[in-house]
Amino acid sequence: MPPVPPVMKENTSWSMLHSLFDSGGMPQSCAVVAELGMHESIAHALAKRVLCFHGAGDDACAGCASWTETGEHPDLILSGAPGESPRIDRCREMIEELSLRPVASPRRFAVFFGSEGMSPGAANCLLKTLEEPPSYAHILLLLETNTLLPTLKSRCWFRVIPESDVSKPRRLPGSDPEWIEWIGTASKGSPESVCADLRDWCSWACETGNMPLAEKLDRLRMVFREKRLSLAMSIDAVILVVREEVPFEQIFGALR
Repeated sequence: MPPVPPVMKENTSWSMLHSLFDSGGMPQSCAVVAELGMHESIAHALAKRVLCFHGAGDDACAGCASWTETGEHPDLILSGAPGESPRIDRCREMIEELSLRPVASPRRFAVFFGSEGMSPGAANCLLKTLEEPPSYAHILLLLETNTLLPTLKSRCWFRVIPESDVSKPRRLPGSDPEWIEWIGTASKGSPESVCADLRDWCSWACETGNMPLAEKLDRLRMVFREKRLSLAMSIDAVILVVREEVPFEQIFGALR
């Protein structure tokens, strides 16, 4: 899992969340709203501290020593991938796993990605565990939008990390060398990071008063979310729609 970017560490909400560890008062049930591209980093950073015997996340304790090179841990339970809401059967499996005693750490940590999209049935099966988790269990619900079901929200320590605090508006590339540089950087990232670039460019376009461009960028970001394109397809689409100004319908018509 990727580390938390430096700009994220300067965020007030993120600092408050981390300060709970330092005070020994980390809530057992938490819900955090943040931009989708940050979810994996947030889950990893909090898991490091929750599963550490001393709450530091980077010492030589048995909990820290149990992390694998691929970012797995015997006491870390994940619902799937960022942006994917867990189905009711997976929620039930995670609750059962969470009830087991820790293997290598003092606690077990369950992360539910895409919590805003949980079905009522999936949410209902979580209610009791969120309200009264096992003494050694911690639960994290990650959301992209502030739309968590009230029944879940009332049982969690709730925090919103505004997008405006996570990233600053950046203008889109304006020359061939800048586009070449962006392609090189984007090709090392993920579809989510390309969406994050579109979001930043959209904010910049709004600030400069270029609303047609902002609308195009936001529309493209929404298409990416719906179609779930690969990284290569996402980069190609950005070049065609934004730089070459090819109509949306000409590119995405075949994907419907």
